[in-house]
Amino acid sequence: MRYGSFSRDSREYIITNPKTPTPWMNYISNRTGYCGIVSQTGGGFSFYNDPRDRRITKYRYNNIPHDRPGRYFYLKNEVTKEYWSPAWQPVMKDLDFFECRHGQGYTIIHSGIDKIMHNVCYFVPPAKTREIWHLEMENTGSTSMVLSLYSYCEFTLWSEPQSRNIQWSLHLTRCYFRNNNIAPQII
Repeated sequence: MRYGSFSRDSREYIITNPKTPTPWMNYISNRTGYCGIVSQTGGGFSFYNDPRDRRITKYRYNNIPHDRPGRYFYLKNEVTKEYWSPAWQPVMKDLDFFECRHGQGYTIIHSGIDKIMHNVCYFVPPAKTREIWHLEMENTGSTSMVLSLYSYCEFTLWSEPQSRNIQWSLHLTRCYFRNNNIAPQII
C-alpha cells in the first residue's frame, strides 16, 4: 500500500493516508534547544535540549502504533453532535480528504470532512523556545454550522518516568491559564 511521496521539488514528504504502519515523524526545532517531534497525525512530543530528561509533553514509545498522546484538536458540530479531529488522531474518524506535508522545521496537515476544510501547521519559530499550532478552518458548504473547538496536550515536564507509564505528572507539575495560554509551572 502506498502512503505518500516526495513533492515535485523534493522539499516536502506528502503523506496521503494517515493509517501508516507506524508513526512517520518529523522534527520541528530551532537553535534555542526547543524541539518537537510530530507525526503525520499530530502525535509525538516536545522537549528542551534532552529528549529523555527535559520533556515538555508526554509520549509513550510502547504505545506504537497508536501514536498517542500528541498535539490534538477536537471539533464538534453542536447541531448534529458529531465530533472529529482535523489530524485524524485521536478520534480516527474517516476524513473525506487527508494530506500531511512534512517539511524542514514544520508539519502541515490538510484535511476535510462534511464540507469543513482544516489546515493545521505545527512549527517552532526561529530564536523562540515555543511551539506554535496554527489551525485554520473553512466551511465550503452553503449551510451554516455551529462548531466547538477543543485543543489537547498532555504536559509532563522534565524527568517524569513515563517510560514506565506511571502517572506522576500530577505530583510534579501544575498548569495555569493566563492570557489565553496554558502555562506549566514546576512545583
